Amino acid sequence: MNGFEAQIQQAMRQVRQRLDAFEQHRTLLAEAEGEGTGADGLVTARVGAGGQVRDLEINPRAMRLDSHTLREEILAAIRAATANWTEAVQEATARPPVDPEQLLRDFGVGPELKATMAQFSQRAADIEQNLSALRRDLAG
Repeated sequence: MNGFEAQIQQAMRQVRQRLDAFEQHRTLLAEAEGEGTGADGLVTARVGAGGQVRDLEINPRAMRLDSHTLREEILAAIRAATANWTEAVQEATARPPVDPEQLLRDFGVGPELKATMAQFSQRAADIEQNLSALRRDLAG
């Protein structure tokens, strides 16, 4: 195996590692859950993706509350759970996403790859020039 092939294999390993990390990150976000309780601790809410309420636990003692106070307890629990979920999501998204340019920098573009990319760019430019000439000939 020559040096260029070794570089390519190393780059592929790095890409796979970063993609695996990205997938784990995506899964973490999808499974993030927030939990909060009302001021009296009689109501607990759990929210998931988008702040959607997944569960609501109401202590039997909460049934002694008047409807307005029970409503306030439920809303406070949901607000606290949503804030907790938002914190979890912000913490999870603080990690950097997959950055293709960073991958190339990490890859350490060697002279072989630079030469190959230069040849590719030159051939692409030649093809584009030939296509432009062909278009002019067909139009004329």
